Amino acid sequence: MRAAKNPLMEAAPPDVPLARPPLIRVIAQVRFPLVAKLRSEEAIAPFQDRIRDRYPFLRPEQSFGLAFGQDGPVETTRISYWRFLDRDET
Repeated sequence: MRAAKNPLMEAAPPDVPLARPPLIRVIAQVRFPLVAKLRSEEAIAPFQDRIRDRYPFLRPEQSFGLAFGQDGPVETTRISYWRFLDRDET
């Protein structure tokens, strides 16, 4: 039995042009499960202390999401997260 190939490490498969493609453009987003204890400043303080030399700036941020179905909006989300920045603010 042959081991399965890792699709993220192998070369991309060849394109197969279709006469009538079902999709013109696809947009994807990867989401990770919530880690609730990372929502508070107190919870991330130990991590911030460990990386402070390289990433001295911390900025709390929020993003908003809206998912649409056939009948209009079906889901709205608000996500809070922390952005660590280096001295060049990148």
